[in-house]
Amino acid sequence: MSNYSFKLSELSIVTSKTVAFINVEGVHNVNGVDSTLTGDPFLITLLKFFLPEIEGTATGVLMGEITFDQPGTYQYNCSVRFHTKEWLEQ
Repeated sequence: MSNYSFKLSELSIVTSKTVAFINVEGVHNVNGVDSTLTGDPFLITLLKFFLPEIEGTATGVLMGEITFDQPGTYQYNCSVRFHTKEWLEQ
């Protein structure tokens, strides 16, 4: 996470692999539960996940890791303040 976006904004992984979320500057979280834009649950997400907000550094801070055990498309965003753009992960 950096500059109000996730890099890569889309990522394809093999089922049962773990993705590390690293915050490069700013205060962010990883919200894979509800849409920050609408408040509705992410409907296509098979796994609900949330990593609490943490302040990043220029070199990056590990926010946490999520293992995606089922194939599918996973939605997530940052729900801190006005970080309302939503991203997809496959």
